[in-house]
Parts: sequence; C-alpha cells; structure tokens
Amino acid sequence: LDALLYVPVPDHGWLALPAPRGKRGFQTADLHFLQTLAAQMATALEQVRLISDLERRVRELEALRLIAQSVSYAVELDDLLELIYARAGRILDITNFYIALHDPETQTLRFAFYVEDGERRYLDDVWPDTEGLSGVIVRSGRPIITDDYLAECRRHGVRPGGKPGKAWMGMPLISRDQVLGVMNVSSFDPDVTYTEEQAQVFQAIADQAAGILDKARLYQMMQKRALQLETLNEVGGVITSTLELDAVLDLIMQKAIDLLQAEAGSLLLVDEETGDLVFQVTTGPRTADLVGTRLPMGTGIVGRVAESARAIIVDDVQRDERWYPGLDERSDFTTRSVVCVPMVARGRVIGVIELLNRQDGHPFIPEDRHLLTAFAAHAAVAIENARLFTMTDQALAARVEELSMMQRIDRELNATLDYQRVMETALDWALRMTGADIGLMAIIVETEDGQRGLRFLANRGYPEELVAVHREELWPLEQGLIGRVVRSGEPELVENVGNDPDYVPAVAGMAAQLTVPIRREEQIVGVIALESSERGRLDQGALEFVSRLADHAAIAIENARLFEAVQAANEAKTEFVSFVSHELKQPMTSIKGYADLLTKGTAGELTETQRSFIEIIRSNVARM
Repeated sequence: LDALLYVPVPDHGWLALPAPRGKRGFQTADLHFLQTLAAQMATALEQVRLISDLERRVRELEALRLIAQSVSYAVELDDLLELIYARAGRILDITNFYIALHDPETQTLRFAFYVEDGERRYLDDVWPDTEGLSGVIVRSGRPIITDDYLAECRRHGVRPGGKPGKAWMGMPLISRDQVLGVMNVSSFDPDVTYTEEQAQVFQAIADQAAGILDKARLYQMMQKRALQLETLNEVGGVITSTLELDAVLDLIMQKAIDLLQAEAGSLLLVDEETGDLVFQVTTGPRTADLVGTRLPMGTGIVGRVAESARAIIVDDVQRDERWYPGLDERSDFTTRSVVCVPMVARGRVIGVIELLNRQDGHPFIPEDRHLLTAFAAHAAVAIENARLFTMTDQALAARVEELSMMQRIDRELNATLDYQRVMETALDWALRMTGADIGLMAIIVETEDGQRGLRFLANRGYPEELVAVHREELWPLEQGLIGRVVRSGEPELVENVGNDPDYVPAVAGMAAQLTVPIRREEQIVGVIALESSERGRLDQGALEFVSRLADHAAIAIENARLFEAVQAANEAKTEFVSFVSHELKQPMTSIKGYADLLTKGTAGELTETQRSFIEIIRSNVARM
C-alpha cells in the first residue's frame, strides 16, 4: 500500500492513510483524532460482530429446534432426511451432502440421502465399511475434517469412494453408543475450508439427526414387528382353519416365505418309524424333485436342528461344516444364508422349517429366528390337528368298513350250521384280510380219559398229511405256538418265528405267525393260526382284526356245535326207539298169540271179566 500512516484498529485491522495534500504532514492532533476514530471503529465492528454472531447463533438454534421438532410430525425416514438437509442448509453451505447409514450385520454402508451440486440424487450404492473415510468414521466413532480428501484417505490407508472432492467434513451419527452412520458435507472448490466453528455446528446437527434417525429406526422396527405379529396371528388362524394335512403343509410353507421374505424354503417332517427327515414341501427354483427325499437325523443343518430341537442361523452356509451341499446340487440353487427352526408338539420334534436367502440380500437376524420360531409353534399345532383329524377320519372310515365287513362275515357264518363250513369261512376271511399265506383253525377236544388237545378242522396251505393226522390224533396243548396261546389265553404275534423256541415249522419260508384263541363265555374253545412269509405283513392291526373275527366266529362255531349236538341227540333217540321197538316186537307177538288162543277157549271157557282183560291186552298189543 502507498500509505504514509498506519493506525491500528484493535482486534480488527488498521487504517492506512496516504500523505496529506500539500506540504504539511500529519500533526499530533491528527494522530489523536485518528486513534480515537480507530477505537470507535473497533467498538462498532465488535458490536457488529457480536450481533452477527448472535444472529448466526439464533439461526443455528432455530435450525436445531426445527430439526428436533420435525420428528413429531414426520416418521417416514426419507421425509426426516429431507428435513434434516433443509434445516442444515439454512446455516451451512451443503451443496454436496449425504447421509450414509451403517448395517452392522452386513458391515456395509449405503446412501440414505445424497445431494450433489445442490441436486437430490437417488443412489442405491452399498459399499463395505472398510472403504473411504466414512468407513473410518463408523469404525472409530470420531469425526474427520480435512482440506484434502485424497490425502486424508492415504493417511488412513483406505481406498477413496465416490467422486473425490477437496474439503471434506464427516460426522458420526451416534445414538445410545451405537454408530448409526455418517453425515457428510464436502466441496470441490480448492479455496473452501471448514472451520472449527462450522464443525461444531455440523456436529450438533449430526447429534440431533442421530437421535431422530434412531427414533425413526425404532419406530419402523416397532411397526415392522407389529405387522409381523399381526401377520403371525393371522397366519396362526389361517393354518389352523383347515384340517387337510397336505393343504396345511403347503400353507405353512407359503406363509413362512411371505413372513420373512425368503427366496426359498423347505418343510420336513420326521418319519416316526425310521427317524429320518422327509422333504414334504419345497419352494424355489427346481426344488420339486426334493419332495420325498430323506435325510438321516443329524445330517446337515436341518438334521442338527431336528436332533437338538434348537433353531439355527447360518450367515454363510458354504463355510459351515453342517451344510449339506448335495441339496443345492440337485436343485441348481445357491444357498447363502439359512434360518432353520424345529416344529415341536407335545414335547417332541415333529419336523423342521428351513428358509433360504432373504430377498433383500441381507443375512437372517435373531429377530427373524424368534419370529419363525413363534410361527413354527403355530405350524406344529396345525400339523398335529390335521394329523389327528386324518387319523380319526381314517380310523372312522376303517371302523365303518370293518363293521360292514363284520356284518357280511356274520351273514356268511350264520348262513350255515355246518360246523366244518363255519370254520372254513372264518379262516378264509382271516387270510383275506391279513394277507397271510397259510392258516388253520382247530378246536379243543377232551377224550374219554380226560386228555385235552387240539383237533385240526380247517386248513389253508398246510400239508394235508399233517392236518389229516391231527383230525384224528389230538395236537398236544404243550406243543407249538398254538398250544402256548391256548394255555395262556392271550393272542400272540411272533414277528420272527426263527427266534421262538416253541415254533414248529410246517411250511418252509415262513417268517411270522399270528395266533389268536377262540373264546366263548371266558372259555377257550379253539384257536386260529396264520403264517406269513413276509415279515411285517402281520401287524398289530391284523392281530386286532383276527381277535374280533374270533369273537364273531366263536358264536357261529358254538351255534354249529349246538346244532350238531342236537342232530346227534335226535339220531340217538331214533336209534334207541328203533332198538326198543325191535326188542319188544318178538315178546309182543307171543303175547298176542296167547291172547288169541285164550279168546278162542283153548284153555277153557273164560268168564266175562277174564274176556274183558284179554281184549284189553290184545288191543294194546295191536297198538304197539
């Protein structure tokens, strides 16, 4: 400056004056005047600064108040972010601004709000929290303010992200000691720098924004949970409203997929006989071929869940030793994450629900597991109800069919009073309904000397020579399975006759024998014996049926036996009468002859009384 005199203005600068016109220089009075003027200027400038600071502070506080107030009438996340941006723009230059939210489960950041050159842009970028300065802020929880973004990235050893600027200021969004994300403002102008004062204001805005975002996040979580619980309640009502098992299983799988927004899923039930898990319902690409596939208990993730009765979440199945990759290979599906829960009814695991891959690409979280576990409890009840209904319905149908059959059997049994025919009819029905290969029926007979044994009457499949022998000779009650059943009075099913010492083989290749006593009024009157070459064909159901058949047959057998006894008594009566008639015929003839001779007077004249007696004798003899 071409100045001759400099007068300081305290705390603000100076006054610079050139040489006065003319030859006269500055006088002492001029200096005093200029110093007084500079002091007054300093006071005025300080007042202006204070007023300016006060106004700025008022604007800042108003902006913060409006940001805080916004949460009371805006609950949608995007609306809240717009309000934060608008309020922050009243006190800072935020031409380039973004808010990135952090997902601790996936360890990623995503743009929730992005402005570049003053224009809102809708980006769906997602990047690891190890990239860029935003990742550093999230991991450290500390703000970063720099005049050179690229140099700062190099200093922290991270890769730059997005379009690099110059001045860059990022603040962590912290609420309840949790870093929710990052709020950032930047500039591409090399002359722009961010002051400590601006950083303090931006930090205050970030703190307010973090609280608001946390409340919004909690509100959304509550809404989501309420919706899920409402859906769960609705689903519980829906899946328990039908009692058809296949329809129930399909509905459970469909609702589970909808509930957690999964890409695919499977429902497996435990086979109570083998303990295997069987795929009942599958959803997803090319998964229909899996239906019917069996997995041994304990195999894979589903097997471990069924075995332990504990739910499991696996974020990366490819790194989990429990994962069974054969299922993916069969279905041409790539499984990334899994949530699997047991279905428990009456204290036992009846099946498993497995969901694969969330549709949003995120792994399953504990809340998903809790929700699916609650859903599985409803599902287990629905499955048990459907099973009980099916079993009851089937049992009722089987019972009706059996009663109808028993009526038919009764008609056939009661259609004849032939003892042998009744036995053969009962045996034929026993073989037909059980699928046995051979069978016989025998009755208990007691000889004159008091010996009791079995007489074979009806036979199907046993050697005729064996049966013929024991139609005459009684089978000892101490011999064979049939003798043991008669002695105990209890039916027996021997599923492996080779292991029973009392079994007497009569036909080669037989594996199992079912023996049922025929009881009439608490007395054993006979026995039905059936044999099968196939193990498992004669089961508890066959035993129950043959026992009921024996009860019905006992009545028909007793009727036939009584009829046979009546016939035998009638024949004995006829023989006795014939015998008596034959034995009386000769003496009666002699009596009649002598009576005729006496009437003719051969022995002398008869009195009237004698003649009357003789006529009575002749008349009675003639009648006989």
